[in-house]
Amino acid sequence: RHASPDHVEHVLRHSQAVCLLVDDPSRAEPLSEEIQGRLRFAVCFGGVPVAADRAKWHTWGELLDQPPALDDSAFPTAQPEDPATLIYTSGTTGPPKAIQYSHRQLVVACDAIAGAYPQIGAEDSMLCWLPMAHLFQRMMNLVAVVRGTKIYFVEDPHDVMTAIQEVQPSVFIAVPRFYERLHEGIRSRLARMPRPWRGLAAAALRTGGSWARCRRSGGRAPLGLRWARALADLAVLGRLRRVMGGRIKFMITGSAPTPPWLLEFFHSLGLLVLEAYGVSENTVPMASNRPEDFRFGSVGKPFAENEIRLADDGEVLVRGPGVFAGYYRDDRQTARFTPDGFYHTGDVGRLDADGFLYLTGRKAEIIKTSTGRRIAPAQVEAVYARSPYVNQVVVVGNGRKYLVGLVVPRRSEVDREPAARPEKPPETGEGTARQWEVRQLLSRQFEELGRELAPYERILNFAILPEPLSLARG
Repeated sequence: RHASPDHVEHVLRHSQAVCLLVDDPSRAEPLSEEIQGRLRFAVCFGGVPVAADRAKWHTWGELLDQPPALDDSAFPTAQPEDPATLIYTSGTTGPPKAIQYSHRQLVVACDAIAGAYPQIGAEDSMLCWLPMAHLFQRMMNLVAVVRGTKIYFVEDPHDVMTAIQEVQPSVFIAVPRFYERLHEGIRSRLARMPRPWRGLAAAALRTGGSWARCRRSGGRAPLGLRWARALADLAVLGRLRRVMGGRIKFMITGSAPTPPWLLEFFHSLGLLVLEAYGVSENTVPMASNRPEDFRFGSVGKPFAENEIRLADDGEVLVRGPGVFAGYYRDDRQTARFTPDGFYHTGDVGRLDADGFLYLTGRKAEIIKTSTGRRIAPAQVEAVYARSPYVNQVVVVGNGRKYLVGLVVPRRSEVDREPAARPEKPPETGEGTARQWEVRQLLSRQFEELGRELAPYERILNFAILPEPLSLARG
């Protein structure tokens, strides 16, 4: 429901799909006559199909009441190397590309993920709330089937916090933006406490941070710190953890960089967030931190099923049983592989002495300024995105003397700031007085956050965008 009609049309045409499942028949109305004419079978889970399409349209209730008469011969026997699924890329840099995976590759990935997280068992529960186009979410669903883990599907992602309280998951998967918003919510909750409670909470967080640092260093916390942490947990930290249901063993983050300070914050609460890394072109995750073997700032150690190699320019290359053979119905795929069969991920990284993989950016996104500096924009954006007043930020600077930013403010936070006009806004160029105030607010935030970056990595000017960036809007 969040994809544009053009995106859906492309996927259905490219895949030559003959069956369609939708939540409401109105979803099919924007489709071309060509696509609708190719359909042989369609199912809707809500709403009533129009009478003219009743020959090919069915409701889910009808199929449950009167299932079609089929025998075993209607289902061909699949072999391990037969195609099992098509997964389409996001289409952010062009038309979505299709990746075909075999049954064997899905099984290999399930075995690899289950081996990396032996803590997941039949007594556990998970939520499925990310889009099914998210490969790791789909693979975790299959891992749940393998392990007998209960998995609950969240119909509307906006209801995920309600679902967390109902299900109380023991393992949770999300993208960095979720954890950023969760952090903001916890901080906002603490800020609304009466002054004495705020002091107690701050002390508890400091104690939790000290305890977490001891755990990460591999040492045993001193007895006094263990006692202090137990008291902090009883008074504050345990209550804060209940925002995630109270039964979390660990959480996983991926799809984009997660700033280490955010991982450290949750660890101070007693919530372990593990960063993982994967590409759509490989069913097996590239690397992952594990509950007993993690390092914040890294994406963990490569999976044994993958053969990882770094090119001379730092690009991460991979070869293994989960790597795709090439894009479906695309003759230009050979350029993505080295002569000896390694896939070019396009990600740039490094391996430390202990085997942890660190990503430093996307090869295609590296900004080269007119002064010769090479800058990874994702790392810069992650710093400025820490502002509670920033919803989205995109860094631009290729061929420029310095970096500039495109910023979408978080209006809910900006609007909480009272109007403050110590001086008159400029007569031109800044719009209304309130727009000028928002710009001054962001300027102060950017100046403060920019101190963490090298001078050439700082945003020296920015433009405020009126609407959030989205795939649906192009």
